[in-house]
Amino acid sequence: FLPFIRRGSVGAKSRASMQFRWLLALLLFVTILSIASGESPSSGSKKRDGEGTASKPKAPKEDTPAESKPKAPKKKGQAKALTPEGVRTRTSNPLCPGVKEQGRRFTFATPLIAATVGAAVVAATGPSAVVAGLLVPLFGIGAFMDFKASQYSKFSKGNAIDIDAYTCSPLKLQDRAKVAFLHTLAAGSHTRSTRTIPLAAAESPFVPGLKVSSNLQVAGTNAAKLDVSAPKSIVVGTIRMGFGHHRIAYSAASWGLKEGANTVFHDLLAIASPEADLIKRADQMYSKGSRLASEIGGVVESFWGSLTKSGDENSLRVNNLFIENLRPLLLGIPKDTPIISTHCFVGHCAVACGFHNVINLVIDNYPQWFTVVPGAINLVQGPTNFAYLQKMGVPAEQIRLAGHWCPEQLVNNIDADCSARQARAKASK
Repeated sequence: FLPFIRRGSVGAKSRASMQFRWLLALLLFVTILSIASGESPSSGSKKRDGEGTASKPKAPKEDTPAESKPKAPKKKGQAKALTPEGVRTRTSNPLCPGVKEQGRRFTFATPLIAATVGAAVVAATGPSAVVAGLLVPLFGIGAFMDFKASQYSKFSKGNAIDIDAYTCSPLKLQDRAKVAFLHTLAAGSHTRSTRTIPLAAAESPFVPGLKVSSNLQVAGTNAAKLDVSAPKSIVVGTIRMGFGHHRIAYSAASWGLKEGANTVFHDLLAIASPEADLIKRADQMYSKGSRLASEIGGVVESFWGSLTKSGDENSLRVNNLFIENLRPLLLGIPKDTPIISTHCFVGHCAVACGFHNVINLVIDNYPQWFTVVPGAINLVQGPTNFAYLQKMGVPAEQIRLAGHWCPEQLVNNIDADCSARQARAKASK
């Protein structure tokens, strides 16, 4: 743009011609970006072939018998089962009759409006480097947002869980751009895979009777293959991110052991694989971004917080996109095995893989979409969270009030422990 806007590059008599060339350059810039995204400006408001709802069929003639009338096309995402188990049917929300799927469109309205405003400013004030310095970043940000928004449908294509329909919330342009941007940060260039990682199981060195899973190919030839064929078998899935998820997982495992169940402790980070490395990198990226934002402060910290600290529908969408990369970590387990999830990634992944019995232990008492797993039975700890999640739109059949996640040993010793405390209190007096 500099040859067009630098003062003195053209004479005063050629200013009108210069402004026209400047506007033409902006439109050319937008056109190039739209072509790069796979659409032309003339089709920006139209749906691509095979995306969104199908075209409306022509009305039948009046003499056409009722039984021969063409059937209305079924909406994409509601009838198409992406897995044999029909996961999309399980994750549909009866409270939401249907949300139109967001087609992959390059909506370049933002840079076009910016170009028009910029042309008007230049026409009114004359070309200057100051105007260029203010407007060029604005055009770039607008074009970048539109480009990232156009990637959302690409990333979500083929996903087992339709978050848009489940939450009854169609996306705005900035929402799609935000979700696609965060997914790119988390997943990078990782390629999805549906391979099965063979799993091994060994006795836990810390909890008697508990089995811990690992990658059979890494565990060695003497390792025992994971066996959950026993009638009472459960898998407690977690991710070693902080102490909280592991604490809840050990609490759930303690009750399985008390009931005599074949209990397997399945930490996704303990399964040596590219998928486990992806979780580690995503966690490291989040930590580095948080530290950097805190050190810089100000607008940067506020922007980072707006991206990562909200537990709204967009956070649920980011989770849904990310867990599609983690399927190999669970595909080595039979689909009829009950999965108890103490990290929402595990629950999302289990539902996406087609497991029939998935229990998600909601980790937070603050109601937010981030902690919900569509298609699973979500167990909450308190009545307030239970009521608010229902008010948010979580289907009633997918939520239960369970109580706090306490280990079996603590619960069974409540009476003895309380009596001992009372005795000590009396003795101290």
